[in-house]
Amino acid sequence: MFKPFSSELQEESLSKSSLIKFLFESGAVHYSDNAYTLSSGKKSNWYANLRGLFLDTRSIGVIRPYMVNAVLQECTRLYDRGIVIDAFGGVPMGGTLIAQRLIGDLELYDLKCFLLQKEPEGYGPNPNQRLFLATGLELPINAVLIEDVVSTGGSVAKWINYLNLLNGDMDERVIDICGVISFVHRSDVDPYPNLGVHFSSVLTMSEIINYHRTTNPTTWSID
Repeated sequence: MFKPFSSELQEESLSKSSLIKFLFESGAVHYSDNAYTLSSGKKSNWYANLRGLFLDTRSIGVIRPYMVNAVLQECTRLYDRGIVIDAFGGVPMGGTLIAQRLIGDLELYDLKCFLLQKEPEGYGPNPNQRLFLATGLELPINAVLIEDVVSTGGSVAKWINYLNLLNGDMDERVIDICGVISFVHRSDVDPYPNLGVHFSSVLTMSEIINYHRTTNPTTWSID
């Protein structure tokens, strides 16, 4: 059960411009005159591929404080509304990589991790199992979901719907997704206006593009 934090991580001390600069320097953000195809099927000249960052120790050290802060801010916002968060989980696979890197930090605030698996386990005592809880975490729980990049929000919405069906299978509400946190949001519009969850992100793609435009004024001719 979440314990409110006392501003150990100050949002103003986490510079967005420094983070965006790091994303460009690490090659996690790409531009091409030939539009990329996104997971949503839409086209875009800009693409963010963050998964490699969460497999690299130095990159994790840079990014983790931003994600920890984002999760704590969201949990505190919900706590102030009377909703106490018990756990956080990642959307496969980008969100799963992030969630696994935050376990040690967020356990300090009594937040446990759970994992979601795209395909059923297929063996053992629960062959249809796709939800895995950390040791000591017991249902029912209130939770937040973590994603690396959100475009239209379709992937997260599918998992929320899956968990809603799981609630029905168990004849009682066992897991409530109360918030969604993304590292990068490709839009400035709430992707989940009808799902009853609050959405927040560390960065938006417009912030990333504006940084590039500001730091490369002579070469910037992309609208």
